Amino acid sequence: KIATLLQASSDENANQRDAWLGEMNVQLGQVQSTLDHLLKGPAHKAELEIKDQNAAKKKKRQSGVQKLLTRVFFGLVMVGGFMGIIAAGHLYVCMTVAFLQILTFRELANVRYKTYKARFVPMFRTLQ
Repeated sequence: KIATLLQASSDENANQRDAWLGEMNVQLGQVQSTLDHLLKGPAHKAELEIKDQNAAKKKKRQSGVQKLLTRVFFGLVMVGGFMGIIAAGHLYVCMTVAFLQILTFRELANVRYKTYKARFVPMFRTLQ
């Protein structure tokens, strides 16, 4: 039937052929919109989410390696600094110990001060 409509030469068959081609174009448009909808539907969204998760995992692994390298680098710097202080001699070791004791006392005093700051304690700093 389709072949005869396409090959028809009369005006009546030509009108039927044009109507049929128009209907087919409408149906093809509907099929195309359905395919587009399916491609952008839930399965497509799930596929995009999986790709995003894989990209995030890859980025996380890379950032994990970067964090590890940063920690190793600064760990080696601290160990090197410690060995440098020991190699510098007694005076520098004593100065480092005194400096660390002062910083520790200062931190403990500040913690205590923040605790008692809510309650008014007169001359709190001088009582320490």
